[in-house]
Amino acid sequence: QLVWRSTYECGMTTIDERNRALFTDVNTLFGHVLSDAPADESASLVDALRMSIEEYFGVEETLLASVGFPELDEHMALQRRLIASATALSKGLRSGHVTSGDVFQLLVHELVAQHLLNADRRYLPYLAPKRSYSAANK
Repeated sequence: QLVWRSTYECGMTTIDERNRALFTDVNTLFGHVLSDAPADESASLVDALRMSIEEYFGVEETLLASVGFPELDEHMALQRRLIASATALSKGLRSGHVTSGDVFQLLVHELVAQHLLNADRRYLPYLAPKRSYSAANK
């Protein structure tokens, strides 16, 4: 089970709340897969997660564009790859060609460890003024 830690917070309420919810969603999905639940149910959870992150990525991309994040194109490409991987994972679950290891790889390694805890950290310096404003208005 993934555990949210305060050290993961960036200081922007919108992003921090979404990332905490992402941890919950990933834990739910991974628990579902490990419980040997029907593949269609797991695939539906992957689809719901994909739609959720796709919507959030759009919000994030708008924010990053507004602060002039210079790596925006690369960040958007990474997000598109994650969404494509989630789509492939869902199809693989439905066809029986995906293992719990594949689910773990996408959710924990690629989405959480590489994206949320690594790639997303690269834009934090560009949000510093917004983070100060967000923290002051809590």
